[in-house]
Amino acid sequence: MERRKFRRLPAEAEVRVLSRDGARARGKNLSGNGILFEAEEFFEPGQVLEIEVMTATHRAFSRVFPPLRARVQVVRASGARPPFEIAAAFLEVDR
Repeated sequence: MERRKFRRLPAEAEVRVLSRDGARARGKNLSGNGILFEAEEFFEPGQVLEIEVMTATHRAFSRVFPPLRARVQVVRASGARPPFEIAAAFLEVDR
């Protein structure tokens, strides 16, 4: 039985972890309450991060659609070596 409130949407996106000097990651999917991304750096569950998400639409229309900026909390991190799969819940979304 599916427990999610929001459906996940595949999202090839560039993710920048602003709270880590702009470390880059690759978005895999988005939902109304979170994001799944792959990163070279491991982030601990519970850790709060500032991120910026730029989809192809944002890149093509950057003057109209600025990147989404959000504070997220890591809820799950997996992988024995990079790239690590990081699931994070949105705490606050700026845009």
